[in-house]
Amino acid sequence: MDSSDKTPLSGAALAALTDKAWLADARNLHAVARASYLEVLRHDPHHVFALSRLLTLDGAEGRLAETEARHRRLVESLERADLSSVHWPYLATIAFQNVVRPLPPAIYQAVTRELDRRLPQPAKVERRAPAGRIKVGYLSSLFRDHPVGHVTAPLFAAHDRARFEVHVFHRMGAPNAYTDIIRKGAEHFHALPSTPADMAAMITAQGLDVLVYIDGYTELDMLQAAAMKPAPVQAFWLGHPGGCEIAGIDYLIADATVVPAGEEHLYRAKVVRLPGPYHCAAPQKTAPPVTRAWAGLPDEGFVFCAFNNPEKIDRAVFDVWMNILARVPASVLWLSRAVTPVVEENLRAAAADRGIDGGRLVFAPRVPDKSQHMARHQLCGLFLDTFTFNANSTALDALWAGLPVLTCEGARFGARFGAMALRSLGLDGLICTTPPAYENRAVHLATHPEDLNEFHGLLAGNRYTEPLFQPDVFCRGLEDALERMARGTL
Repeated sequence: MDSSDKTPLSGAALAALTDKAWLADARNLHAVARASYLEVLRHDPHHVFALSRLLTLDGAEGRLAETEARHRRLVESLERADLSSVHWPYLATIAFQNVVRPLPPAIYQAVTRELDRRLPQPAKVERRAPAGRIKVGYLSSLFRDHPVGHVTAPLFAAHDRARFEVHVFHRMGAPNAYTDIIRKGAEHFHALPSTPADMAAMITAQGLDVLVYIDGYTELDMLQAAAMKPAPVQAFWLGHPGGCEIAGIDYLIADATVVPAGEEHLYRAKVVRLPGPYHCAAPQKTAPPVTRAWAGLPDEGFVFCAFNNPEKIDRAVFDVWMNILARVPASVLWLSRAVTPVVEENLRAAAADRGIDGGRLVFAPRVPDKSQHMARHQLCGLFLDTFTFNANSTALDALWAGLPVLTCEGARFGARFGAMALRSLGLDGLICTTPPAYENRAVHLATHPEDLNEFHGLLAGNRYTEPLFQPDVFCRGLEDALERMARGTL
C-alpha cells in the first residue's frame, strides 16, 4: 500500500512534512494531504499520526478496502509505538478516531492514558453544596451549524430558571442561526478567549457548580481547558460517543441504551443515566413537498436513504446495503454528497464490484435551506443506518420528517444511537441485532408496504409526544442528573 523508502530524514524535517500534511488536511485539500502523509510514511512507515489521518481520508473518500488495510497497519504500529514520544495532539486525534474505526480496547486505553498524562492536570477545587440556584455551564466550540449545535439549540432556554443559572461558554466563529438561538436561550453567554489557560480562568471566575464539557477529543484547546478542571464537578456529554478519559471528568452522561447496566467499568468517569433518551432535538420546519425530479431520483422504484457522513460507511455495512439492493429490484440508495467528489466514484465502483449498477447510488447535494432537506425525506421509504457509528442528528432529522429508520444495535456506545432514538419512540420493531436480520428486515419492509406503513403510523403519533422531540421534558431529566452531580448524591 505504501512504499518503504528508508531515506534518512531529520526529526525536524519529518515534523515539518507532517505539519504540511495536517495543514492541507484541515483545509480539505485532500489530494495534497494524502500525498504529504504518504511521503511521511516513506520515511517512517509506522508514523501513527500519518496512518491515522490517511485512515480518516480513506473513509471519507469511500476507499473501503484501503480503509480496512490501513486500520490494520495503524493497530500494528500503535502496538509497537513508544507512545510517550508521540506528539500529544496526535494522540487526541487517534482517540477521537476510535469512535469510527475502533481500536482494540487495550490500545485505546494506552493511548488515552498517555494523552491524559500529557495534558494539564486538574486543579484541586473544593466541592461545595450549591447555594441558591445551581450554576451549570456548558463548554463547547460546536454551538453552531454542526450536529451538536442542532441538538442543543433548544436546550438552554428550556432550563428551569428558578432552579438553574445557565452559562454557555463558546468559541465564536462566523455568525449563524444556531449560535444565535443558543445565545438567546442562555442566561449568560461567554465568548471564550484564545488560550486554554484563559478559558479555564474565565470559567473558574463564574463560580460554577457543574460544568458540562461537550467537545471531548475533537478540539484541543477545549480539551486542555477542561483538563485543568475549572469547575468542582465536571461531566462529559454529547461531543462524541463514549467517554472522555481524562482525570478532570467526574461523570459520563448516558442513558440505559448507550451504556447498559454492567458496562460501567469500561469508563473512567462515573456513569450517570438520564431517565429518557441520551439527548433530544427540536422539531424542525419542513418545506412543501418536493419531487423526485427535483431531487435527482428516478421516477419509480423504492428509495432507501443513508444520509450519514460517508466516513461512517465501512465495508461491512456497504456489503449489506448492496445485498439489499440486489434483493429489491429497481430500488436505489440515496447517499450524501461528500466534500470530496471522489467518494461517489469509489462507492459506485465498489457497487459494480458487487454486481450492482453504480447508477443505483444517488448522491444528494447539500441544500442551503434545511427545511428542504427535511422535505426530501418524504421521497424515501426507509432510512438505513450504519453499523459501527450510527446516525445521530441525521437519524433525528429523518424521524422528525416521518421517515422510519432501520438500525442494527451494536456492542459499543456509538453503535447504539439508532436503538436509543427508536426505543424512545416505541419503534423497537426497527431495531435489529445482527446484520443478516437487518438485511432481511429492510428487504421485507421495502416489499411489504402494509408493514412499513405501520411504522409510519406509529412514528406520526409518537414523535409529537415522546421526550426525544420534547426539549422541555428532556431537560427536566437532565436537570435532575445535574442537581445530583452538584450535590454529590449520586
